[in-house]
Amino acid sequence: MSLGAAANLRCLGEGRKHRAVPLTTPTQRVLRVWTAERAGEAPQPLFPTRTGRRLSADAIERLVRRHATTAAQSCPSIRPADLHPHVLRHSCAMALLHAGVDTAVIALWLGHADIRSTGIYLHADMTIKQRALDQTILRKRLGHDLAEHHRLLPRFVAYLGHIGAPTVTINAAMDWALAPEVDAATSNPARRMTIARRFAQHMAGLDPRTEVPPPGLISFPQRWHPPFIYTRTDLETLTTQARRQVRGRLPAATHSTMLGLLGATGLRVGEAIRLDRTDIDWTDQALLIRESKFGKSRLVPILPSTVTALRDYSR
Repeated sequence: MSLGAAANLRCLGEGRKHRAVPLTTPTQRVLRVWTAERAGEAPQPLFPTRTGRRLSADAIERLVRRHATTAAQSCPSIRPADLHPHVLRHSCAMALLHAGVDTAVIALWLGHADIRSTGIYLHADMTIKQRALDQTILRKRLGHDLAEHHRLLPRFVAYLGHIGAPTVTINAAMDWALAPEVDAATSNPARRMTIARRFAQHMAGLDPRTEVPPPGLISFPQRWHPPFIYTRTDLETLTTQARRQVRGRLPAATHSTMLGLLGATGLRVGEAIRLDRTDIDWTDQALLIRESKFGKSRLVPILPSTVTALRDYSR
């Protein structure tokens, strides 16, 4: 950080590229107060934890959400559920754009390798952006993993804005998924189409002009790997080694019997570890599996050798 003439921050960004980010006068004042307060050594992190380590991205996300919740009490326009650290980056870019800064300068400021990435702030229709944000919020609340969604959906929205499309069409989704920079030999086209299709499904309830791409337009490449099947000899060797290598008579017997039971009956691991002694029918030679997948129960017949192994273990 340099707070003298031409004040700037030197950053190591995406792709391990270095860049200098200019600091506005108000930002310089805030940083001067902060550096005076923390009074650390130059090589130390600018924003440390209580133990002096560098703050993690997850910690920053938690801080943003916590303080946004408090700030929303006095500023209703702040929506804590929508606020993510990356939104602050977007807000900075929009502020620069509204101030008349050229998009090429904004691209350098943000560290975009391709100026087209900056086009989202210039071309994306605000209505589409809001609907993309709404869809992201909904899917996140439903517990979906949105790492790829966060990365690809803004690019699709930027593409729609670039071509002047007011909503999603099948042709637009296909053209974006199969763009020249996308390697057709990978799963990237199919993943892109999945993002576009889900967004189209969301938009269809809001804009009747929306076209939802049908499933199967772009298929994921099939990468089938033949499964490894244990032979009887393999299973016997596995259970024998488990009994020999584990210290303690009971742990050794538990490991050996559990592995043997899984191989002999085909039970799921969760089903096996939930078994009680009362679930074994010694007379009819069967196991009672209670409320397994989809809450269903079933009887699993077992071989006499399995009954013998379970009886020995129960003793």
